[in-house]
Amino acid sequence: MAISFEPDRAEESGLNVRMWDFFFYMSFGFVITSSVAIAGVFLVFSYLVIPAVGAMLLAERLSKRLTIGWIGGAVCSFVGVKLSWDTGLPTSPLVVCVLAFALLTAGLVRFIRTAERKSQAIRFVLQSLLVIAVFVSGLLFFGKDKEDPLKHHLEMLESPSGTDRVTAISQLAGFAAQKNVWMDKVVSRLGDSDAQVRKAAIEILVSIPDTVILRHIPALLRDQSDAVKTAAVLAVRKLGNAEHANELVEAAGGEEDPELLISMTRTAIDLGNPGGIPVLAALVSRGGFFADEAYSIIASHLEARFEKRQMDSLVRWYKENEGRLHWDAEQHKFIVRRQ
Repeated sequence: MAISFEPDRAEESGLNVRMWDFFFYMSFGFVITSSVAIAGVFLVFSYLVIPAVGAMLLAERLSKRLTIGWIGGAVCSFVGVKLSWDTGLPTSPLVVCVLAFALLTAGLVRFIRTAERKSQAIRFVLQSLLVIAVFVSGLLFFGKDKEDPLKHHLEMLESPSGTDRVTAISQLAGFAAQKNVWMDKVVSRLGDSDAQVRKAAIEILVSIPDTVILRHIPALLRDQSDAVKTAAVLAVRKLGNAEHANELVEAAGGEEDPELLISMTRTAIDLGNPGGIPVLAALVSRGGFFADEAYSIIASHLEARFEKRQMDSLVRWYKENEGRLHWDAEQHKFIVRRQ
């Protein structure tokens, strides 16, 4: 306090003013930068300025200013957060608006308190408020009607921009209760020219969830985009069964990407379809980076044991026992039924 208000006297008393200034501004800078990262520039500097200025307009003593600033800032914050919670509007701008309204109120109070003719000052304030009320009413009256958000997203879905279409699809997830309105439009986007749009369409149908996506799985598993194929595999994993897993096995047989091949066959096996075992065995025989992962999937899902070098024997064993393989859900393994 001495350094802030009486720096010369503080220096004469032996205080190292420069050192304390350094520590103050260093801590101040740390608080500001960390706060901005949390709340944003606008809100942080509103907190810095508005409560202090409002308190200066209402009180002369420092203790009163601190009390008014702290309590006023806390109350404005609470009101802003509560309004945001009740209305769904963004919190930071609402808090800033409440702070600005409080500052305006403090300014009007000071104007009336310091006016020589208080009745004239009150009349001026009321006239100003009336002008503001008329202006706001005009904005509301002549303003454009608020567009239905669902209608807006459906219009964006027809945009020539792929980014707009992806954004629209992602926003439709919030309208699951009205999916009968937009479902057909999203399903039609499974054939969109943009791979990211196709991927987004798959993801929203899985998130709802809706099994209509499973009718399109065969085509999606042969898509040109690896991202689309990966999303299609996830759709089968979440919504499909062993019957749908047949499509994964068929797609894996012609898949060149070993990572996707493993994802397809692993999903098929986890759904109780053993058709991916010979596909993985062929990958193990070829060797390479993904051979170990393919072998670990085989070893963890088969009751019978085969070494890596025995993949030919595994394929012969599979052909001999394919009809007798039974999926044990508890052990998560294929077991040969005894006859």
